[in-house]
Amino acid sequence: MKFSQFNVFVKDGSVNYISNTLSKCIVELDEKHYSVLSSRDKTRLLEISEDLIVLKQNGILVDDDLDEIGSLRYAYQKSKKGTNEIEFVVAPTLSCNFKCTYCFETHRSGKMSLQTQDAVLAFIEKSVVDNHPKKIRYIWFGGEPLLCLDIMERMSAKIKELSKLYNFKLDMIVITNGYLLSAKVIDSLVFCGVNHVQITIDGLRSNHNQKRMLHNGEGTFDKIISNLELFQKSELTVAIRVNIDKDNIDAYGELRSMLLKLDNPQ
Repeated sequence: MKFSQFNVFVKDGSVNYISNTLSKCIVELDEKHYSVLSSRDKTRLLEISEDLIVLKQNGILVDDDLDEIGSLRYAYQKSKKGTNEIEFVVAPTLSCNFKCTYCFETHRSGKMSLQTQDAVLAFIEKSVVDNHPKKIRYIWFGGEPLLCLDIMERMSAKIKELSKLYNFKLDMIVITNGYLLSAKVIDSLVFCGVNHVQITIDGLRSNHNQKRMLHNGEGTFDKIISNLELFQKSELTVAIRVNIDKDNIDAYGELRSMLLKLDNPQ
């Protein structure tokens, strides 16, 4: 075995990590493993022989005869010739009704024009014609996409037409902060063909409201929890994303118990 060309070492205070940018793994290392792996000396692998299989499974170690660059180049060329599944992430707006403390996006007013909508739809159809996918995974993102429900309805109708015309399965997802949901909005999402919704809740009320608030500083926890109950009679599935840090990690168990009391979200 040999060391992967894609290994990267990171030191955070007194803790050492190794990450492989090809396999996308990250592993915390004790001093012994850090010393061996950072040395890139194959003769020292015997010092950690009990962990070689795990390191190989994570792509940190690879077979001696593996050409990683060649394999990556082959995968890239193969992907250009077609795929069974294509994913599109579309943001109808970069505007958002939240002002989250950790948000990395630069929110701008305005929404996707008709010209841009049609250009996106034309690009999707060309991708389908060129690649003949069996499945399209279409993700509504933002900003907050529910600010542009009219655009979602218009474009979704066109995409469903393409699904019938070119015979591919459509998996449509919306990533939303959950604040603008209502029974009417959920019915509209179902009409659009959305089958899955992702919503973020950052801990219990106090933690969440400190990080995910409206522009006027008002908390959003109670409204989102109330909106989640709307899915109990819906065919949509819901995933709750929880960003965990040192401030809310102790509350995760209680939050999970709260969410499990609802029928659909998990």
